[in-house]
Amino acid sequence: MKHYIMTAIPLMLAGSLAHAQEVTLDFEGLQDSEQVEAFYGGGTGSAGSSGADYGVTFTSAAHALIDSDAGGSGSIANEPSPDTVIYPASSQSFVMNVPAGFTSEFAFYYSSNPTGSVTLYDELDATGAPIATIPVQTQYNQSCTGDPNGDFCNWTLAETTFAGTARSVQFDFASSGSTGIDNISFVITDQTAHPIPTLSPLPILMASTLLAVIGLRRQYS
Repeated sequence: MKHYIMTAIPLMLAGSLAHAQEVTLDFEGLQDSEQVEAFYGGGTGSAGSSGADYGVTFTSAAHALIDSDAGGSGSIANEPSPDTVIYPASSQSFVMNVPAGFTSEFAFYYSSNPTGSVTLYDELDATGAPIATIPVQTQYNQSCTGDPNGDFCNWTLAETTFAGTARSVQFDFASSGSTGIDNISFVITDQTAHPIPTLSPLPILMASTLLAVIGLRRQYS
């Protein structure tokens, strides 16, 4: 007589998964000198322009600047994603808020006359604990090639990795109006629950019954 051990079919329990979304803010679609504000936050910039809704907002000092070659007022060249960048127009600093939070990596391009720093915080509005700081150096007109039109022609990639979750970034410079920022990249972590489907009990019962019948037939064959 042969005996067969039946294994149980695992049941998938309902749960939740975090969803990560890679984001690059290139600021295309903003008008020249327009404040970014809620352009990427489900709203608009100060002139009514709207972009993809990533839940990201900027404080009022962050303004768009379009390359003069594209009809704007910007003395910029070789920008990473033509033709629009942002800069601190009315203050030495501005803040980017990401309420959903972002993790692991943060990167951006800059072209700057003054020195400065970019600091990630774990709470909104540049509050809470600082997570990481990236220095900004003077390099705006060094070793420029390519596009000949524009004083701010050298763009440097600045990036950092970090632990924890950041929810805001402060861009802080020694003076206003002389630093361009473009292609801000990070990964947003959406903590909204995404349920894992639970298997219906009927297919499980049918499968169990079928295995039982097979087992009995083998046992008495």
